Amino acid sequence: MSEWKELKLVDCTINGNISYGIVQPGQDDRYGVPIIRVNNFKNGMLDTDSVLKVESNIEAKHSKTRLKGGEVLLTLVGSTGQTAIVPEKLKGWNVARAVAVIRVKPEIGAKWINLWLRSSKASQHLNSRANTTVQKTLNLKDVKSIPISIPPESERKSVEHIIFSIDDKIELNRQMNQTLEAMAQALFKSWFVDFDPVMDNALAAGNDIPEGLQEMAEKRALVPHSKKLISKSPELAKEFPSSFVYNETLGKWIPEGWEVKTIGVITAKVTDGTHSTVKDDPDGNCFLLSCKNIKNGQILITENDRKINSQTLQQLRKRTGLQINDVLLTTVGTIGEVALVTKVPNNYELQRSVAIIRGDDSKVLHHFLHQYIKSKFFQNEALNRSKGSVQTCLFLGAINSVPVLMPTYKIIESFQNNIESSHLKIVLNQEQSKTLTKLRDSLLPELISGRVRVQDEIIK
Repeated sequence: MSEWKELKLVDCTINGNISYGIVQPGQDDRYGVPIIRVNNFKNGMLDTDSVLKVESNIEAKHSKTRLKGGEVLLTLVGSTGQTAIVPEKLKGWNVARAVAVIRVKPEIGAKWINLWLRSSKASQHLNSRANTTVQKTLNLKDVKSIPISIPPESERKSVEHIIFSIDDKIELNRQMNQTLEAMAQALFKSWFVDFDPVMDNALAAGNDIPEGLQEMAEKRALVPHSKKLISKSPELAKEFPSSFVYNETLGKWIPEGWEVKTIGVITAKVTDGTHSTVKDDPDGNCFLLSCKNIKNGQILITENDRKINSQTLQQLRKRTGLQINDVLLTTVGTIGEVALVTKVPNNYELQRSVAIIRGDDSKVLHHFLHQYIKSKFFQNEALNRSKGSVQTCLFLGAINSVPVLMPTYKIIESFQNNIESSHLKIVLNQEQSKTLTKLRDSLLPELISGRVRVQDEIIK
């Protein structure tokens, strides 16, 4: 370790300084300069799907934090300590007041600083100095003083290669799952929202198209025949109707023969997690989860979550009966996060902020139910049925009353079979990413501290 250098973070920067961004960005300007805020940080990456744009004259006053690409960003307010390296495509963007811009010397490299800021050493340094009076906030003075250990270049690059290779695989899995999920959602929308196979059948049969569906019919007529279900799977296409009827409950045209039911009718169980006060057990090996653990389609568990013992788990299980293929729905605060239970839930139970929805297999299958609860229609219905002036809640009775347009069981089976393989790939990718995350998080502190040494030969 004698060849390692000990520096402060500010000494690792090009200009000997670390700055935060625009203090008062004003309202969103669609023609303005996009800025990175805390909400854009996602798992060590920058999610730029939704960004605030500020007027160019406001941004011009903060040119010192204008991004060039390659900088390390660090969140200073709220969810503090999140990091990301700025990709070249964000050149010309800027950042908000809650984000620090760190321009790292080339001989040290942004990757190493990024890794170090993700370490427990950096977290401990910052957390012990954070201001938590109103909202957790980091002071730039404390950020600048973070102690950084710098190994020789060959060892530094080897460590970077190991950790970022794991990061890349995790990100690749995320992107693959995003694509697979988008495909499942697209099929659900095509069959059960836009009724494409029904419209194709109606057009092929020369049946009258209702006036309210004329525009949809014109667009569908332009789709090449080879891309339609009637061409790709004629037998399955025959299972879909070829005409529409007007439904008063939904206030729209629906496929003839399909029925409008409710969640309460097509499910075997709709309940929620425990309403009781539960005693935590710091030594327990099970977890009591809340709505905060249901995010981005996954059930996320960390060691910081509430712990309970197995006896408590079994007591709580009597209420929920939680099992594989149950659909989970958040019902308090942020309403509408959805996840499917994909493996035996033997180490967690739920609080009342999460609803458990189990389909009646004789009426509906879990992939249809899962996609329906994620659909825009259900989400809007859920929000409209929510109540509460201080904290918004969606009650079980309201969930049960949401209408569902039900096709024939054979069509539901076909949908289930169509997306099952994609679903299995998603689950495998999620499990692999969890394993990789644990590996990375265990390796990182050992590698960047020098307790575990890596030689170039290992990488080669």
